[in-house]
Amino acid sequence: MTIAEYILQKLKENGCYHVIGIPGTSCAGFFESIDQDNEVEYVVTTNELEAGYIADGYGRSGGFGAVCVSYGVGTLSLVNAIASAFTERVPVIIINGGPTQEDVRIERELGSLFSHSTGADQTDLNIFRQITVYSEILNDLAKTKEYIDVAFFTAKIEQRPVYIEIPQDCWDEKLPEETINLPQETHNASADFIREAEIKISAAKSPILFIGVEIVRKQLRDKILILIDNWNIPFVTTVLAKSYLPESHPNFIGTYDSDLFHKKELFQIIDDSDCPISFGCIWGIDHRQYIKRKYNFMIDVAFNKARVSTKYFSPIAIESVIDAFIQWSIKSNVQIPQKTVAFNTSDEFSHDQIFSTVNNFLKSTENIQVVLDTCLGSFSGADLQMPNTDMYLANPVWLSIGQGTPAAIGAYLKNGKHPIIISGDGGFQMVAQSYSTMVKYCVPALIIILDNSLYAIEQYLIDGSYFNENKPPLKYVELNRWSYENFPLVFNGGYGKRVRSEKELAEELNKWKNRDNKNQPWIISCEIPKKNLPSN
Repeated sequence: MTIAEYILQKLKENGCYHVIGIPGTSCAGFFESIDQDNEVEYVVTTNELEAGYIADGYGRSGGFGAVCVSYGVGTLSLVNAIASAFTERVPVIIINGGPTQEDVRIERELGSLFSHSTGADQTDLNIFRQITVYSEILNDLAKTKEYIDVAFFTAKIEQRPVYIEIPQDCWDEKLPEETINLPQETHNASADFIREAEIKISAAKSPILFIGVEIVRKQLRDKILILIDNWNIPFVTTVLAKSYLPESHPNFIGTYDSDLFHKKELFQIIDDSDCPISFGCIWGIDHRQYIKRKYNFMIDVAFNKARVSTKYFSPIAIESVIDAFIQWSIKSNVQIPQKTVAFNTSDEFSHDQIFSTVNNFLKSTENIQVVLDTCLGSFSGADLQMPNTDMYLANPVWLSIGQGTPAAIGAYLKNGKHPIIISGDGGFQMVAQSYSTMVKYCVPALIIILDNSLYAIEQYLIDGSYFNENKPPLKYVELNRWSYENFPLVFNGGYGKRVRSEKELAEELNKWKNRDNKNQPWIISCEIPKKNLPSN
């Protein structure tokens, strides 16, 4: 078995049947091997950042994401997407074709750079070491199989990206037949932590649960639901875990997205809690004020670490903690508020009208996934009511505008759910070529553009008074308004429409639902006033 064939075998073992990328001479050998494989397909994108985002979205939907592009000029364009996967715990494998040993020798001895070299030693490896949990150049054939196995094992255990670099003349090298013994994953719970946690929870009058992304990545839905039901405890999800648990559950409070749009009437229960218990959460800038207020009251278990107030415990596995907690005879008496999500009404077409219309539309749809790009509408997106599980994706901690549209392609390739993408116009303009990839690969996405010709989220964060005062926006956040509805003409496929009212949007959503051709993208530009803010 060759190196390329073995990598493909490992991808299939980990649920990955698509390699995303753009071919180049350094990785052509790997693309040739994909051509010879009957199960794995490649998806050729319009640029490398898009490829990284698609692999990220694929990995968020189960299994691994995989990306392969040219050395240097391609891989360095991946960095933002891989940093996103690193931060938000997504297993993605970067498969890089690197320079040959002769390339390196000539550069070092004669000063003639190999193709796409910066002149610095091992540029790609050194950069990706900062945003992966495992990075190796596989230039020792005797150890190559071991390196590949360790890379996949580490990505699975850590739920983060890994990087392997294969000299471009080695793709077809035969691997030695050998068995690699990898360490076994352990599930342990610290007795000291369990004792401290039990004391704190037993004394608490108003405990609540925060459910985070580690519960999603490790597929612990059944375990955590048993705990919720046994304790009759209210719970909220972070955005990275939104819709993983059924939002119809009587103990579900809502999705806690941000301190910026903090809904007191909905989240008073978590503000009043004397013991927030978090499982698998990644706390970002949007949670900072809450964490500062509640830090000393919290029990926090995530990614092999735990704490009770200011006491830390490690290593500790989240599965073992949930198993231990399930055994306790604890019943919460916290009164769970009635769930209501109201988007304000107004005479002008607005964020609230758009999200209210989408929210109503979701109630009658099946086999879809909502993908919310980072924008001013992100806060309203967290309040959408998901009628089913596993139907929401976002980038709420890394917060890279533009990530959502290509990530939706990856999610669709993995799970087959038709994406409904809600994106700000600024974010979409960064990745607009992804529409071409959707046409090429028949991705039946519905893209809803919040078209206010403004980097509105930046305006809000830098000078939010603009939205309430009679003054112009910051010059550097204004956008050129595109004719998004003409994308089908430019990219030779799909359907486009510009709408300016709630009624027009509802009509287009129903057309999309009842369309005959379900293998092409749609794009709907919702033209709204610059000064409009979402209420949620």
